[in-house]
Amino acid sequence: MPRHQWVSRNGRPVSRTLVNSDISFTLDGGSATISVRTSSSCAWVTENYPTWITVARGTKGTGDGAVELVIAPSSAPRSARLLVAGKAVTVSQACPYSVKPTRQLFFSNRTWQSFIQVATQQQCPWSATSTDARVAVSPGSGAGDGYVRLTVNGEGLGSVLKVANQEFHVGFAPVANTPDHMIQLPNSASIAGVRTRVPIWGGCSDYCAVSFSVSLLPVGEAPLPTTPLGVEASQCVPSLEASTTVVNLGGTLALGGYCSIPALVVPIPKTARPGDSYRLDVTGVSAYKAGRGSNNEAILFAPSPPATLTITDIIPAPILESLNPSHVHLDGDTTIITLKGWDFLKTSVARVNGEDIPTSYVDDRELRGAVQTISVPGTRYVTVFTPPPGGGVSGQLPLEVTVGPTFDRLGVVGAADFRPRGIVAGSIASLFGRRLTAAPATAQTTPLPVTLGDVSVFVNGTAAPLIYVSPYQVNFQVPWEAVGTVHKLQVVAAGLYSDVVAIDGAVFAPGIFTIDQLGVGQAAALIDGTAMIAGPAGRSAGIPSRPAKRGEVVSIYCTGLGPVSNRPATGRPSGSQPLSLTSVAASVSVGGILSDVLFSGLAPGFVGLYQVNARIPADAPAGSAVPLVLTIGGIASNTVTIAVE
Repeated sequence: MPRHQWVSRNGRPVSRTLVNSDISFTLDGGSATISVRTSSSCAWVTENYPTWITVARGTKGTGDGAVELVIAPSSAPRSARLLVAGKAVTVSQACPYSVKPTRQLFFSNRTWQSFIQVATQQQCPWSATSTDARVAVSPGSGAGDGYVRLTVNGEGLGSVLKVANQEFHVGFAPVANTPDHMIQLPNSASIAGVRTRVPIWGGCSDYCAVSFSVSLLPVGEAPLPTTPLGVEASQCVPSLEASTTVVNLGGTLALGGYCSIPALVVPIPKTARPGDSYRLDVTGVSAYKAGRGSNNEAILFAPSPPATLTITDIIPAPILESLNPSHVHLDGDTTIITLKGWDFLKTSVARVNGEDIPTSYVDDRELRGAVQTISVPGTRYVTVFTPPPGGGVSGQLPLEVTVGPTFDRLGVVGAADFRPRGIVAGSIASLFGRRLTAAPATAQTTPLPVTLGDVSVFVNGTAAPLIYVSPYQVNFQVPWEAVGTVHKLQVVAAGLYSDVVAIDGAVFAPGIFTIDQLGVGQAAALIDGTAMIAGPAGRSAGIPSRPAKRGEVVSIYCTGLGPVSNRPATGRPSGSQPLSLTSVAASVSVGGILSDVLFSGLAPGFVGLYQVNARIPADAPAGSAVPLVLTIGGIASNTVTIAVE
């Protein structure tokens, strides 16, 4: 953590600390927060920032504080240095690059071809260069996603290429007195009870198909495997319609196209002991070069020598290949990430920036780690550690800590009763989360806007009309088109995207609005023909109120009552000529006594708001808090109260 000291006017030193002195983004931009730690009397400012950086919060302050930066999208990499509390902060935007695979092994006896896949943003340029005469690359440059063809012919020490700013390792497998074509497995070692990855060397130097059989035979008293052999899927170039398939997991493999040679997956019995060994035989190799129509050229393969796999008590170092998800949210709840790779043991543990995290073992290729709440944005690095004997630390993969909006499925509820019972098309819902917007805002016009402040909510890809937004809550109308049992919701705030969250859908989820806006207590129910709440005499939450008399009609305001006739367009208020009636009749009980329901439908002039007019039964109990429940489609609402006399 960088630190700096200043001397105040009275000569005493003032210590100030910044968290996040270097921040990096992709070209899409984003936002980040810089924390300032200093004494309560120490003033500070943010200055010297370019126009593409907006200081949304924290241009100046006194004592502890935070500076929120918003970085505009860019078409090219760039960087800037600004001053926060007198300390230099570097902000940069760069292109993200990844290449697959990152290494390949080739026989040193002839020319071979393969492909490297490049993944990056569309506007990001990349280049592929080789300073090794044994390795040719084509094309030498590109932009966005693409492929690089390798043509390899050589022997000796390996070579390192630069592809899209990433290292690609080329290895040469020495083959003595080997003919042009051969499939070969190297000698290797493993521990008991795991699936061991054994690379397969060889193949074709041009577009062709190869098939062969592999058998695993115990030597001496080594226990017989009970699980069949498998293969690790290879990577082929889709544009060439190439593929790799497993014909029989018992050992027959079929390769086709420009494919990186896959690896054999060998299951080692738990009962194997150090010193046991197995023999891997490759037999029945045949191949042909694919031509047009029936013009297929046969290729002769030489016999392949057997390989030996020896059991050892030295634990191998784990190999980490992927994370899912590869990001967590700032200040979010604990996130479970799935780590996949090779040679995981029950003693293996996942680490974030070198610190152990709670880890559960699934099998030798999968672990699950619990990432606790992280309060500082940026990139963390995940590794897997297996303790001695042997073992060690895997390579690292990045885990991004994002600052976008967050919410979960339990935070999406009915706007009246705040119960997560599924969202209903056309109704009003509330979404609770974090970092939803910078400041509260309320829609002032109809049709309702789909962006309010800097927030949008998408339901199954459709922008939902917004009623109210705040940093922790958004009220929106569920689009009438959102029918089904599961919906996908996503929030976009200030250009930052939340995760897509699956939310249950419902046909009916009735909820009655209440005066306290919490879904309990005094109902939002008006006495018919008046502007008075059917509540205790006087005022209810500042609104004139009096008890409803037996035989009077009250209008109950609610949401979640499902389909209607004369359905208005999403985001538009309901009309009165004709009225929009619910497809199923609602029932109302007052003090346990069923009422006559005179109207059940959308409230004219409102969006997503329903209205049920019910007559107070002649035998309804009197009181200042008589229970009232609405039911539709067999689903009961929250229990609220009205006053009856």
